[in-house]
Amino acid sequence: MAMVTDTATVGRLLAAAVVLVWPASAASQVQSQEAARQGTTLSPALAVAERYSSNAFPEEADPRRTAWITDLSGRLVLVHRSASAEVSADMRWQRLFYSSLSTRNSTRRSLNASARMELLDDLLDVRARGAVTQQGRSAFSASLPDASQATNDGDRVQSRTWTVRPDFHSRLGSQVVTRAWIDAIDSRTEEANARVQRSITSVASLGSDQSSGNPIGWSISGQQQRFDADDSDREIRRAQATVQWNPGGAFGGSLFAGRETSDLRNGQSNSTSIVGGGVRWIPSERVALAATAGKRFFGTEYAAALAYRRALTALRLTAARDVAYLESRSETGAASPFLSMLADLLRASIPDQGPRQDAAQRRLQDAGIPVALGAPVDALNARPFLNQRLDLSFLYTSPRDNLTLSAGYRKQTELEANPSALPSPFDPIRQQSAGLAWSHRLDRSMTLNYSFSYLQTEGIRDGNRETTQRQHSLSTSKRLGPRLTLSFLARHLDIKSSVIRTYVENSVGCNLDVRF
Repeated sequence: MAMVTDTATVGRLLAAAVVLVWPASAASQVQSQEAARQGTTLSPALAVAERYSSNAFPEEADPRRTAWITDLSGRLVLVHRSASAEVSADMRWQRLFYSSLSTRNSTRRSLNASARMELLDDLLDVRARGAVTQQGRSAFSASLPDASQATNDGDRVQSRTWTVRPDFHSRLGSQVVTRAWIDAIDSRTEEANARVQRSITSVASLGSDQSSGNPIGWSISGQQQRFDADDSDREIRRAQATVQWNPGGAFGGSLFAGRETSDLRNGQSNSTSIVGGGVRWIPSERVALAATAGKRFFGTEYAAALAYRRALTALRLTAARDVAYLESRSETGAASPFLSMLADLLRASIPDQGPRQDAAQRRLQDAGIPVALGAPVDALNARPFLNQRLDLSFLYTSPRDNLTLSAGYRKQTELEANPSALPSPFDPIRQQSAGLAWSHRLDRSMTLNYSFSYLQTEGIRDGNRETTQRQHSLSTSKRLGPRLTLSFLARHLDIKSSVIRTYVENSVGCNLDVRF
């Protein structure tokens, strides 16, 4: 995931919140639902899968080897909730057995844990998150070294990411709120080309209480972001004043101004003024629009989002331009863009955010739509990039059908004047993507699913660097009981690239999933 250097903190949060948040339920209803969620739950699961692959080993261009592959995996999820804390741990284990070459058998282990605690009432909260993934090196990973260079247990790669966030907040009188928080992140990958990245973000602010209902709000804030990666240290410092107006109708906005000092460009410190503003417009419960834009040291930064929803459909358009750091990605990858869209549709029937998010995840999983999108676990980079993104998503849902469509464009360019210093996997690129997922519930216990994904990446500086990936999959799943699911899958994967080996695979398989 990318860490975004946030200029207009209030404006950007406004742009995100307007699209995702519609009117909430009464406080008493939320409290009763929260009380029902408290306690400890332990959820184990076991899955056994068997599949036949026409090209089992993507790192070998020729000859192609067919194989039957047995996939044995287990999962244990522990969640504890109380009035002042929530702790969760998601432990996964996966073992692959190859019929034709047992020396290629591999194991993947991962642990994702998070904690949220209110240590002092109305004063101090602490959030922490950690992820550890250990798996075999992939032929499609971003930093694949030669096998002869591997130094960490043969073909094994391990990535770790830790995040700690203490959050201090208090009141000065009845209308003024103070806040200070720190994000400390440590990301590293252990392999032949090991990379380490650390970042610390510190923010302090003083401003009016937004929950008081006043039409005019204000804040003064200071922020420092420091990025350390191997021998490269970079820093951003910013002071900013913001004024907001929320007259209570469909329209609202904000203005901000301040000063920013940064050495992200070529390592040389420079100080520039920042100025900008944001607007939000919610004319009805079906439509929401939010946008923010500002002047930065690299030019114009902006973020905009438009959302439209009806009883069975949701449409979302987002655009952004900002500076980002690529950091370690856990094995779960990025969240599906349709998760929050489906949560929007469930807002009326499930007002509380926690149960609504859980219900949206269950519905996507039952429909065969992936909740998480895969990402390389060893994609680490220490240099900042200028990112431009445009994404369009559509969701249709009914008692028997779910249809999701997506299209996206991304442009990544470096801020450094010396492009030769960049690792080749992170050269300036353009990406176009598209996706489709359709599921049809044949009866109460059986679902038919089809999905298609397309991704094209081309180098901006080197036009000969190009990769195109297409994947078709058809699957069906049947619930044999409340905790037992049987599924079948057929897949065609085609990757053509000037960077990695061309890879074509046809596979079929079946999977038995038991939840305890």
